[in-house]
Amino acid sequence: AVNPGAEEDRASFLTVLIGPGIFGVFAMLVFSVLESSIWNFAERAAINAGLDEHQIAVLLAVSMLSGLIGAALTVVAGKTFGRELPIAAGCALIGLCGYFMYDPPSRALLVGSIAIFNLGYFFVIPFIFGGCAQLDKSGRLTGVTAGMQVLGGAMGPGFAGFVLSSLGYTSLAIVCLSLATVAALAGVSMALLIRRSNGGVGAAV
Repeated sequence: AVNPGAEEDRASFLTVLIGPGIFGVFAMLVFSVLESSIWNFAERAAINAGLDEHQIAVLLAVSMLSGLIGAALTVVAGKTFGRELPIAAGCALIGLCGYFMYDPPSRALLVGSIAIFNLGYFFVIPFIFGGCAQLDKSGRLTGVTAGMQVLGGAMGPGFAGFVLSSLGYTSLAIVCLSLATVAALAGVSMALLIRRSNGGVGAAV
């Protein structure tokens, strides 16, 4: 027998997915490709800048610690600014980190970019997941979004490696900025559509 409730949930999920949900799913995919394109080559960028093994180890540890700060800031920023501005700011931060890692005008900028990279990553992720969870209470959209996070993370290293071997570090730096822009546009679009559906009221996370 067909469960009417399950059919309604499925229909609701598909309606959300082909509407505002697609922006959240796409934002997560692009954002994850960006993240893994940067993080998996962070050590190589540091080596190219002349850092030794100990300095690189400390730098990567600091970057992971900055991720804890980013996650904590999510709560404060969400209550104050909603979703749109934090998503845009976080994507911009990661895009700039990628740019200055791969085409650094100075060693200090490269070190700083690696150090705060994870702050931006862990700052943005909850806003995208939160939007998808709000759009579909059944959890299916959140599940699809989590799948896109894994898929994007798997795609990033190969994609970045291809760009790097074919076009060089400067081109990869520009690609990072481009991916960040696309992810920001998709994430902000999702947040704006949620706000519109709520009568102009945003959400904390």
